[in-house]
Amino acid sequence: MSAELPMASPEYEQLLENLRQLRLSSLVPVLDTHLKRAAQRSLSYQDFLTGLVREGLTAKEQRTRERRLSACHFPFVRRLEDFEWEAQPTLNRAEVERLHNLHFIDAHDNVAFLGPPGLGKTMLAVALAVAAVEAGYTVRFTRLDQWAEDAEAAEASNSLVGFLNEWVRPQLIILDEVGHHVLGHGASRAFHQLLTRRYTTGSVVLTSNRSLESWKQFLGDEVLAATVLDRFLHHATVFTQSGESYRLRESKRRQTSPRQGGGTPPGKR
Repeated sequence: MSAELPMASPEYEQLLENLRQLRLSSLVPVLDTHLKRAAQRSLSYQDFLTGLVREGLTAKEQRTRERRLSACHFPFVRRLEDFEWEAQPTLNRAEVERLHNLHFIDAHDNVAFLGPPGLGKTMLAVALAVAAVEAGYTVRFTRLDQWAEDAEAAEASNSLVGFLNEWVRPQLIILDEVGHHVLGHGASRAFHQLLTRRYTTGSVVLTSNRSLESWKQFLGDEVLAATVLDRFLHHATVFTQSGESYRLRESKRRQTSPRQGGGTPPGKR
């Protein structure tokens, strides 16, 4: 290729426009760099095109991942490498890491992270969900109290079937903060329908600060709770965590750390 590249020429601008018309916009931001590289290294046309297309595909895949992650409405995006294992010595690290091969989704198995607040249960659930999204699985996330409100609204508008269908279709759903609020009768029945319909057809990851034995309290029906648990636990991995809250530990760390500069001592503000 010639070292003289008319980067601002009408021909160059037309090339950019043609790429957009062909829906190859992912190539536009990197075209200039690859043209310069081809000229400097005297690359063949095939080598130039290969490098250009490879980078364009990588950029497109990254945008697709970011768009899919955004659509899940996670409260934050974290990955397993962000987790502070030393703060959770009771947690079976090898078993949690094994789940990240995502075979449990293919097997339609479930996962539960149980324990007091502040132990990273939501973070672990989100890390699994992020790994699933990046691997191409369909994922949805919600807090159970918000899901219950939406279910009751759907029932009131005679659209509960369609609402449940939306939550049955994804390969993986994350139900956060299960049991934090007592569910109304309609929401409890909808929750039962959801887990019944997903039984052996889709995976559920849930977090809760309640023991599974206490589900009858927040569902308001002992028989309903027993049926829900029977379906959920049939193929489930359950992690029960204990220890000190991350937030409490961080608060103690701030209080005991040496004071920086001339700021006001803690308790004097």
